[in-house]
Amino acid sequence: MAGPLLGALLLGVSFTWAALAGAVVFTVMAAVLWHSLPAEDPRSAPATQKRGTALRTAAMLRDRRFVAFAALYSVNLLAYNQLYFGLPVELARTDAGPEVLAGLFAVASLLTVALQWPISRLTARKGAGRALTAGFILKGLAFGTMAVLAQVPATGTMQILPPLLLVVGLCLGHMCIGPVALPLVLDFANGRRTGIYYGLLASMGGCAVLLGNIVLGPLYAGAAQPGLGAAWPWALLAALTVIPAVGLPRLLPTKT
Repeated sequence: MAGPLLGALLLGVSFTWAALAGAVVFTVMAAVLWHSLPAEDPRSAPATQKRGTALRTAAMLRDRRFVAFAALYSVNLLAYNQLYFGLPVELARTDAGPEVLAGLFAVASLLTVALQWPISRLTARKGAGRALTAGFILKGLAFGTMAVLAQVPATGTMQILPPLLLVVGLCLGHMCIGPVALPLVLDFANGRRTGIYYGLLASMGGCAVLLGNIVLGPLYAGAAQPGLGAAWPWALLAALTVIPAVGLPRLLPTKT
């Protein structure tokens, strides 16, 4: 929740100091986890532990439903990452200053703090399938709105309105998806070690962000040109969100 706001505060400092601040955060978290995680059982031989982990990982990968679920869920992380990858590019295209980006990051943080709890309660009542579909539809609408409004001359209100709608749509969609999808991993694990399940979910998300942004990068570069070029990256992202919106409700674990 505080990430976007902290990022906004670091916009005015050099990259070196921003990188050092990030390194300090990860160092502190590494120390906390080192002291908090339980120690390994000394009675278990390392070879036995490795063999057991390999067997559990192989069993997880044979669960095609979960692998497909993780693959489609990764679109959520790619979409949300556009707050940090695509949004600054769009603001640079419209000559909006860094203070606009800082303000939008603050909006993202405030929305999450104010609405995450009531949205979580609402999605719990509506069920996992409907919540996942609604979340990806919200993200798709945010991208689709950007694709349309990117064709409008970015002057006055239109310089701020499209990015603001993008931030609101992505945040609302993310708040619908995350609290529903992450507990489902426990149902997929069904009593087995959950670490490897969450690990695969995070790894697929990281791969989606990396590969997706490699594809989107040249499209964002072309978006600086007038005409339809500005719409292509957002239109592609809008189309991509349709796949998990339709597919994820069909992949819910049988326990739910």
